[in-house]
Amino acid sequence: MIIGAAVALVMALVVVGGMALVSSLQSESDAPGTNSETAAAQPQQARGNEPNDGVYARIEIVKDVEIFAAAPNNGKVYWTGQATEGDIRNIIWKDLDLTIGDSSAVKMSVAGKRFPLPARKNLSIQFIEGKPSVVG
Repeated sequence: MIIGAAVALVMALVVVGGMALVSSLQSESDAPGTNSETAAAQPQQARGNEPNDGVYARIEIVKDVEIFAAAPNNGKVYWTGQATEGDIRNIIWKDLDLTIGDSSAVKMSVAGKRFPLPARKNLSIQFIEGKPSVVG
């Protein structure tokens, strides 16, 4: 009888442990470092700044650089921090304020054509109605 109770207890622990494992695996898809975080790090649309079906500009990172991108007038921040060599960033918003830590670290194209950037640190580019212009 004691052996039967012990077997029942072990079985109950196995079931509870299995349920906890399944639960943790399901919630792991929302844990840091997973695809859902990567998706959350991708640019999101801001109210009043709808994403384009296509891409207004493409930025190719040729060496590590700091990038900051936000909706105009200190709006929602889309990107901030280090972009690494080999990264590609697509500008999908028609209105955007973009700052690049070092313009020599990126190549930018608009409508498939190279967009020349002046050589400078902390270069600011403003997109209005999808058209970029260098600020300052």
